[in-house]
Amino acid sequence: MRAGLAEFIDFDLLNSGPMRFTATAIDVNTGDDVCLDTRDQVIGVDHIRASAALLSTFPAVEVEGRLLGDGGLSMNLPLDPVLGSHPRKPVLCFASDLLPLRSGPPRTLGEVIGRTQDLIFAAQSRRTIMHWQGLLGAGTTPSSAPIKLVKVAYSEQNREVAGKAMDFSPRTVRERWDHGRRDAERALLACRADSAALCEQAGLTIIEN
Repeated sequence: MRAGLAEFIDFDLLNSGPMRFTATAIDVNTGDDVCLDTRDQVIGVDHIRASAALLSTFPAVEVEGRLLGDGGLSMNLPLDPVLGSHPRKPVLCFASDLLPLRSGPPRTLGEVIGRTQDLIFAAQSRRTIMHWQGLLGAGTTPSSAPIKLVKVAYSEQNREVAGKAMDFSPRTVRERWDHGRRDAERALLACRADSAALCEQAGLTIIEN
C-alpha cells in the first residue's frame, strides 16, 4: 500500500493544490479523534495509510509519534471537520452513508456478522446526522454561511459478503464504484432540479439551515 500510494498520488499537488484534503484517524492509545488536514500539516503516505488502517485487518500506523488507526472506528461519518470549520462561503456537503441502519433479522451466522458491522458504523452515522440536523435546524452552527447537507445512502447491499468491511476483491470494488457513480449521478440530478420527488426516488435526506 505504501508503494502504491507513493506511485499514484501527487503529494505536492495534494498539499499545495487548491482543494483541501481532510481525513480522520483515531489514536489507538488514547482513543482521541485525530484530524489529518492539509490546512494544518503536510500529508504523506503514512497519514493516508493510518486513516485506512481498520483494526484488526490492518496494523496501526505510527505518525508523528502517535499510533493511529482508521477514524471510522469512532467517527464513521466525519462531518465535524467539514461543517465545524467555520466556513465563510455557502457549503453543499454530500455525505455518503455506506451501511444500512435498518434491516430484517439475520438468519445465518454470516448475516449476523454482517449486521454487526452495519450497526457499529451506521449507528455512528445516525448520531452525527441527528447532531447536525439539530444544529442546522436551530441555526446554531459555527458559521453563518448557508449550509446544505445531502445524505446519500448506499443501498446495494444484497451482494455484499459477511465480512464486507474486509472485502477488497476486484469484483466487489468495481461493483461499489459503479453503484456509487450511479447514486452520485441521481443525487446531483435531484439537487439540480430541486425536485422533492427526485430526491425521494434517489433516497436522499436533505438538511439545511
